[in-house]
Amino acid sequence: MIPKERKLNKEHFRLLRGGIIVHSPHLTLRVHRLQGGEQSRASFVVSSKISGKSTERNKMKRGGYRVIKDLFPRIRSGLALVFFFKKGAAEIKARAIQDEITSLLLAAHALQAPL
Repeated sequence: MIPKERKLNKEHFRLLRGGIIVHSPHLTLRVHRLQGGEQSRASFVVSSKISGKSTERNKMKRGGYRVIKDLFPRIRSGLALVFFFKKGAAEIKARAIQDEITSLLLAAHALQAPL
């Protein structure tokens, strides 16, 4: 899991308007600028339309946070990243989710060049 300071809270969600939207087969990424040059934050959203079971939704979110935790050192600062899972995302493997998250971040220009 990532630290609480790196997750978006309700106040951040209220402030998010506009931004960049990038799609993949199983995820959608919305990227917004945070005010004040804060460190980047991320959040994963899984609708009850995707899965009626909260255990499945939470499992999907935990998998996303596990991937983003490893990518945080490369993510540019001052960004709010909101990932939305789409239908069919519950059936794919963790490696495919990791690849999609990385490709979305690259498409949104949210990743710094590797060291």
